[in-house]
Amino acid sequence: MSLTTTPTKRRSTILLGLITAHHPSRWWYRVGARQTFLRGSKLDHVYVFGNPPVSGWPVEREADELWVDCDDRKEYMYYKVQALCRYALDNGYSYLFRACDDTLIHVDRLTSAGLESFDYAGNMPCKFSLGGTFKTWFKGGFDFLHGGCGIWLSRKAMQMIVDDRLESVVCDMPDKVDVGFGLTTAGHKIWYDDLRIGEVLKGLLPWDSPLRDNPVIAYQKNGISIFEDEQLFVDDDPSRPITVHDPGVTKKSGGRFDSLQRQIRHRNIAQAMKAARVPAEQIGEVVGGD
Repeated sequence: MSLTTTPTKRRSTILLGLITAHHPSRWWYRVGARQTFLRGSKLDHVYVFGNPPVSGWPVEREADELWVDCDDRKEYMYYKVQALCRYALDNGYSYLFRACDDTLIHVDRLTSAGLESFDYAGNMPCKFSLGGTFKTWFKGGFDFLHGGCGIWLSRKAMQMIVDDRLESVVCDMPDKVDVGFGLTTAGHKIWYDDLRIGEVLKGLLPWDSPLRDNPVIAYQKNGISIFEDEQLFVDDDPSRPITVHDPGVTKKSGGRFDSLQRQIRHRNIAQAMKAARVPAEQIGEVVGGD
């Protein structure tokens, strides 16, 4: 995979790597970042593109851009991440913070967060809330850190990603996945980059591996120290987060999580009705077959 970029003189041990694309919709995100948190930043940064959509693309490459010889569409982002990791390793960076072009990064908070002890850090979006206070991760391949709000990677983690040989972006995850507590969801059909990063750092386990029942152990068995803190990567409290993903934009949840929420809601209703000694046939009429 060939790279096109301007040689850099490293100023920091942490590299900000921002995944972007040539599509015109991404342009204003780069403009906004360059005029705000990237301006005067003490951390080096690079934007990562795939190939232009047509030959003779009428846009010149900027000095802070890495153009990778791969498809520029979302499904192929993992190849951009691999090239970014190789770029970071080749240029002597100790850590990479991989984010998206629509991610707002509080650089000072990132550098003071104390993430240097970890190989893999970020926010795990797929979690169960137990009792309203304690949260536990999904399993079955949904135990990966979310790419939108940013992923922290050590040199060890970057090297594992560079060494990965992904021949196709078509994902072989099972059609139906047990994510824990008897809940199921549809498996991914595309190797989106954050999903693939998590799988590589767990050691590309078989989908039926017993280690998938305990994701923390799975990462540790592969030599990866993982740190997850949603409060550092969401904006519920504006004074805390390292990043805000796509600030000001509300996105609809996908069908996968709508289905899971429906299963959880029906299960909670069923448990409450059982506690109230409601006959089983009446419970079935209320919650249906989920």
